[in-house]
Amino acid sequence: TNVSYSSKKSPWIRLLSLITYTIMILKGTSLTYLWIVGLLLFIKLSVLPGSVIINIIKKLFRLLIVSAIVLLPSIVISQNDMTLFLIRVGLILVNISITSWQQFILALRQWHLPTIIILVIDITIKYIYMLGMFLEELLYSIRLRTLGQHVSRQVLGALLGQLYLSSKERTTETYQAMVLRGYTRDSKGYSLDRRLPFNRYDFGVLVELVALIVLYFI
Repeated sequence: TNVSYSSKKSPWIRLLSLITYTIMILKGTSLTYLWIVGLLLFIKLSVLPGSVIINIIKKLFRLLIVSAIVLLPSIVISQNDMTLFLIRVGLILVNISITSWQQFILALRQWHLPTIIILVIDITIKYIYMLGMFLEELLYSIRLRTLGQHVSRQVLGALLGQLYLSSKERTTETYQAMVLRGYTRDSKGYSLDRRLPFNRYDFGVLVELVALIVLYFI
């Protein structure tokens, strides 16, 4: 679940910080530089509510375990050091988790993205969990019917088709429900908050991002 929290920084500057940190993490090849980036991220993480920190740590732990398991054959065969890759994965996850989806959507509005694109992203974020639950139910039903037997490729095609039809049906129902409630493409809920506010906390973030970029080239 996504835990919401308030922040003194403007949403658009937080999205700029998210993009900048992600780029610098992917470009960083020095462990010292990544350590500095990680230190800055964990300082930001430390000021969040306890429930948010616990939620992020749980996700980080699960992702690192899955990544290590998937990369284990490559580590054994090629004898490559995957430490740098796992550090990047962890830092990117922390970076993404610091920005809530609510702030992300509001930042897109302030960046003047088309209303319809923002609406699609917003609905996708809110209902993708339900689509995942439906897919899990389909897989569980197939498992019960096959009783451990081999599953043909035709079943996989039927599964994807059923998932598509279900998502299309639910999307149509959602749109019809929004129309009945008076929704239009120029709905006020997606037209407000398009200004770019700027405060002293935003100025501090800009200084931080500039310092991070300069440090990379030193």
